[in-house]
Amino acid sequence: MLLAQITNSPAWWQFLSYSKDAFGSIESAAKTLAILIAGVWAFWRFVLTRGRYPRVSLNHQVDFWDYSTTERHLRVNLRLRNESTVLLRVLNGHTWIQLMQPWPEIEIEKFKELAKDPAKTPYEVVWPFPAQGELERLHNKERELEPGECDEVAMDFFINKEYSRVLVYTFIENRKKPGRNIGWTASSIVDFAKPEGEITEHGRGQNLDKARPESRAK
Repeated sequence: MLLAQITNSPAWWQFLSYSKDAFGSIESAAKTLAILIAGVWAFWRFVLTRGRYPRVSLNHQVDFWDYSTTERHLRVNLRLRNESTVLLRVLNGHTWIQLMQPWPEIEIEKFKELAKDPAKTPYEVVWPFPAQGELERLHNKERELEPGECDEVAMDFFINKEYSRVLVYTFIENRKKPGRNIGWTASSIVDFAKPEGEITEHGRGQNLDKARPESRAK
């Protein structure tokens, strides 16, 4: 009876019946190949291209107004954008206002003295905090940014009008590299001596955090 059924079945059905083991082997091979391809892609994506690490762009938007006859109101908007494909968690960082002019002569003389020995020369003058305090904001409240997402932090500072040029500096720590003081930085120079004021981007990117400046005595 079974032989008769097979004999009377269509040719294509007989071919499938006889070839089911072969098709099973092909299916297993295809699954294995797919797993290997996925493994190679994951290795390339997350190891060779460092896709497991976050990438962040930082930008300052700086505005200022006369608050009184002796003080300026400085509003700094820090914009963070997650440029990577992984979740970004911000746990630590800071924004400083540092004095550039009037020239901090003591710090500049120290820099010039160190510059006599190329092995000890720092990259820049350790620009100090202005005389009055409260010109530092800490970024120690947890923030999460999904890939491609942006966030803004608004900060207000009040500085003496005797300061004609300041440096706005921000550091955000890379929590994927703990204990190494590595993260993302942004620096902007604000020149109040210009007729309408001038704000220029001094630098951005991934870098070591700068040494904490000292407050300059009045």
